[in-house]
Amino acid sequence: MHVHICILKFRNFIKIFIGRVLMKFPVFAKAIQKCGIVLRSYGISLTDILTSDNKNIFDNILNFLLSLIGLQIGLVDLLTSIGIVPDFIIGHSIGELICGYADGCLTAEETILSAYFIGLALHESKIINGSMAEINLDLETLKVMCPSDIDIACYNSFSNFIVSGPTNSIKKFLTKLQANSISIKEISCGYIPFHSRYIKPAVAKSEEYLNRTLPQKKFYSSKWLTTSSHEYSNTIPLCSKYYTNHLLSPVLFAKTIRSVPRDTVTIEISPQNILQHILNNYLYSTVTNVALYERTEDHNNEIFLESIGKLYNAGLQPQIANLYPTVEFPVSRGTPMISPLIRWDHLEDLFVMRVCKKKIIDKKEIVVSISTIDEEFVYLTGHVVNEKNLFPAMGYLFYIWEMIASLKNQEYINTPVVFEGVNFIRATVLSQQNEIELTLSIQEGSNRFEIIEGDNAIVTGTVRIPTNIENEKISANLAEYIDDEEEMNTKDIYKELRLRGYQYTGVFRGLKSASVTGSNGHIAWTSNWVAFMDSMLQMMILGQNSRSLFVPTRIRKLTIDPKYHTQIIQNYPIEDRQFSVRRYKSLDAIISGGIEICGTVATPISRRQKVVNTVLEEYKFVAHRDLGTMSLQDAVRVSVHIALECYNVTSVQIIEFIDDSDNVTPEDLNSPYISEILNDLPQIRHHTKLVTTHKKFRNISLPDNVSTTEITKLSKDENCLIVLGFNILTKNSKKLYKQLLSLIMPQGFLLTLEKSGTIDYSYMKTYELDVIVEKQINEKTLLLLKKTQNIAKKQYQIMHVSNYDFSWIDELKSIMSVQNETSIDTRIILVAQGDFECGLLGFI
Repeated sequence: MHVHICILKFRNFIKIFIGRVLMKFPVFAKAIQKCGIVLRSYGISLTDILTSDNKNIFDNILNFLLSLIGLQIGLVDLLTSIGIVPDFIIGHSIGELICGYADGCLTAEETILSAYFIGLALHESKIINGSMAEINLDLETLKVMCPSDIDIACYNSFSNFIVSGPTNSIKKFLTKLQANSISIKEISCGYIPFHSRYIKPAVAKSEEYLNRTLPQKKFYSSKWLTTSSHEYSNTIPLCSKYYTNHLLSPVLFAKTIRSVPRDTVTIEISPQNILQHILNNYLYSTVTNVALYERTEDHNNEIFLESIGKLYNAGLQPQIANLYPTVEFPVSRGTPMISPLIRWDHLEDLFVMRVCKKKIIDKKEIVVSISTIDEEFVYLTGHVVNEKNLFPAMGYLFYIWEMIASLKNQEYINTPVVFEGVNFIRATVLSQQNEIELTLSIQEGSNRFEIIEGDNAIVTGTVRIPTNIENEKISANLAEYIDDEEEMNTKDIYKELRLRGYQYTGVFRGLKSASVTGSNGHIAWTSNWVAFMDSMLQMMILGQNSRSLFVPTRIRKLTIDPKYHTQIIQNYPIEDRQFSVRRYKSLDAIISGGIEICGTVATPISRRQKVVNTVLEEYKFVAHRDLGTMSLQDAVRVSVHIALECYNVTSVQIIEFIDDSDNVTPEDLNSPYISEILNDLPQIRHHTKLVTTHKKFRNISLPDNVSTTEITKLSKDENCLIVLGFNILTKNSKKLYKQLLSLIMPQGFLLTLEKSGTIDYSYMKTYELDVIVEKQINEKTLLLLKKTQNIAKKQYQIMHVSNYDFSWIDELKSIMSVQNETSIDTRIILVAQGDFECGLLGFI
């Protein structure tokens, strides 16, 4: 690989404010300091010129040349310090001066002094007011059109030239060219017409000045490819005459760059990459062109370092560490780590190649490994039916589609396909723990395909690539069809499907709208063929009159026209790509875009029953008011069961009231335990409210079906089965009784835990309460109270039941018959005594 350094083309008095940025690099700063010491004896500060904020400082030709040459001396030193040494050097215009330094013929001091004396000679000589311009035109036409007082200064390429001459003549010439729609660009040159006959007044003085500094016996090497019009060779010494004649003669840049080999990296060290369009257009395509500085107003170190990175990408090995001061180890304790400063830039999305996990067995059989942990298959976790993550039916056919296309050396997206007689034999359950392997095979000749998991066939059918896909499609125009209003949105659709046993998530929630009958709707396009075709099957499920759980078991014919499908996509905006979908009952077909599904057979399956914990109970006689000692949990359970036996209800409301005066901790609450008791009864729906002030139990953790509220926020229609509290009888508050009793349903219950020995039963008559259960719990008493119910004697019948004499059955029938005929509400009380084998409880 060859490395070329192209030195600055003399064009545009550029804003060399980048010099201020590069001064941060020690190597560059040292080079500028070296040049500055030489110029100091002439009353010039090179550092001040490079770092000045004065935009007009480069209008002076002397300042411009010094800053330009000083800058490039520093850049050559920077490249050399990081190991970038050129194989060839090319200079453009005044850039030939830098070639002497890069080639080793001149020192930095000699080079900067030569720039000073050339600028001084130009400044002191009487040169006409001149201009320069770049013209994009072929040479023959340019010679014909160019006025006699204008010279061609630079031959950049066969269609790009620079002219130089008097300002007035240049302006008239450019106006003429613009009128003929010829591309031109005026160049700032400090009003000095370089490389023209008008430089002659400065030649003698320039040569005189250069003789003071240039050595007379230096020869340039063969790697310096000169752009001078004079035939100098490396046997002729590099002297003042070489440079003075070069300023007077045209630049033969086009001729020189023909020598650039094919395997070359060119580095342009001009501050504004002004040669790049010529290098890119006229060198070999295998040549890599790198501009050390981009043309931008934002000059900073990042631009320079990015260019160094391009050199690395081109195959060079720049030693970046040499740009910075040497680090002496160990570093001080306060030195920050560099790793937190490096972050990935995620602002841009990039596409990378992905190799699918497919193992070729032979030409007609492949194995596909599927794991939902893999990014490619994560979307499959959204296909849940009957609480099982099943592989979608259309996923099988998609892989067969890919396989038959690859056998034809085609992309599936460009391959139409027809499936016929597809049978789904059994479903495949996906698991995050285990990977499944599907073996896909297609028989040659018959085109029958088979998908096998383990030793079992799961899908069979035939597949083929039609010669004309249009002949395979059905004509939907033959069927009368009227679109119904699409009243259901996505939320409505998948709520209905969830009730039927389909728990779709992610891309499998593709239906955006649908009619109530499931005859028409819209499907979102997410570039996922499996999810899209599965959404078409969901339309078939919506059209079922039954809410049973259906799974597809057979498809008579499936036609896929991917080209027509993608053609329709282009007509929709990217953010809202939807396909209309229709179900034709008369044709037994579902059509959407370029996909047609005909003759789908769906089979109902039983739903998965929820697993509940088994509750083991026993019937046991418990005396209600024997003042026997029981645990609090058992006493509460007995009280709740008695309350439920009195009312045949499936929805229960319970309130636990805590007064401000109650000394109760969260551990003393009974509502969580009541919730646990009712959870053992799956046929009972229940909700419990903990009523207290906002100060109590602020951060308490309660079961899901227990909520907290304040008594002022309760409604008048609470209709609770049980209201429970602490020391309700002891408090004897009329207001409290009135509040609590208003919350209880007719014949409801009041459950209270009282201190033993402090209960005054006389208050119960006042508030018409009867004691149902009374049990001792350590030093406390649990009371289950119920509103008194007055029953006349003639409204109830008592009947004794015997396990050995069944005559009571006929008597019971006659009583019930009379009750039905007269509509008299008679309470019948069955009594069994002394018979432990009696089945009276089961009878009730």
